[in-house]
Amino acid sequence: MGGCYEKTLAIFASFYGCDSKFISFSGKSDNWKGEYTAYISDNGTREEGKYVFGCKHATRDQSFDFIEVEINDGETDLREENVKGPTIAMSTSCSVCSVTREDTAIKVTIRWTKKNRSS
Repeated sequence: MGGCYEKTLAIFASFYGCDSKFISFSGKSDNWKGEYTAYISDNGTREEGKYVFGCKHATRDQSFDFIEVEINDGETDLREENVKGPTIAMSTSCSVCSVTREDTAIKVTIRWTKKNRSS
């Protein structure tokens, strides 16, 4: 059954220390679960990360007409059509930048339209 949905989930941090710092955020809403993992290096001026979002009630053969992921009110976003599968991944990278702070929640809004299944 098709429909347009929007959900927001907050992702909170856990982190581990060394020269390069690994941070991990996770969160969930009624329909989605999400995780962000990243390595911060070069004295806190470089970040390599990955977001992974999974639709909690979808099967492996789930398809979406449209998915939009907005992170931190548009700071990072993804818009895709004809998405196959219940999982979406987004990589991030920045150098000489303001890296993610582990004491701040990441706001994620996901909008989607499921494909209608024919019998």
